[in-house]
Amino acid sequence: MTNIVAVCATYHLEDIERMLTIATSQAEDLGYNIVDVIRVPGCMEIPLALDRVLANEGIEGAFCLASSRRAKPIMASFWAIVL
Repeated sequence: MTNIVAVCATYHLEDIERMLTIATSQAEDLGYNIVDVIRVPGCMEIPLALDRVLANEGIEGAFCLASSRRAKPIMASFWAIVL
C-alpha cells in the first residue's frame, strides 16, 4: 500500500470531519494507507505542514482538506492528492 497523510484545516471542523471520513474511505478503496492526520488551524498553514510531511521519505503522498463559507450559505470545499 502507498503511505499517505491527510493535512486538515480545523476551521469549520464539522465539515472537515465529514470530508475526512469520505476521503479516508475513498483512499482506502484505492489502496492508499493513511498513516497520519495532521491538523492545522486554517488553510494558510496547510502549505508548511504539507512541505514537512512530504519531506519524510516514508510518505509517498498527501491530501489536504479545508472548508470556506465566505458570503455564501453553500460550503465550498477542496481536496487534492499529491503524489
